[in-house]
Amino acid sequence: MPSLAVAVLYSGRFYGELTAPEWSKDHLNNLIVPNRAAVFVVVDPVNVCDTSGAVQRALGRANSSKWEAASLALLQEARAIFGGWDHLYAKVVPPVKATDVEQKFKQVRAARSANCPFCPRDPRLSQPLSSLC
Repeated sequence: MPSLAVAVLYSGRFYGELTAPEWSKDHLNNLIVPNRAAVFVVVDPVNVCDTSGAVQRALGRANSSKWEAASLALLQEARAIFGGWDHLYAKVVPPVKATDVEQKFKQVRAARSANCPFCPRDPRLSQPLSSLC
């Protein structure tokens, strides 16, 4: 029988050393450690709000290894926040344009409706997501 595993995903703003110690202690004591969870921190460059600037400096490099260097800097900062938790993974990802996301949703909807004869033919499916809100 396969064993279950728990993963905790932090995505969005990352505050680095500005993270309240009470917050990280609470997550460690009540979520991460009791579940022996793998922790994933994923952010884009716009959402890194650390005061050290290590991630931003890495991204300022002109070479192709800047994403790897930025991810390593993020990992070091995340380890400091989460008390050196061993099962921690961090990645800085390139920002995604909103139009890319809307285009992907259009592609998925089109594929679903083409492959599903029972799916309703809703004219709103061809509209941008922003017009549906």
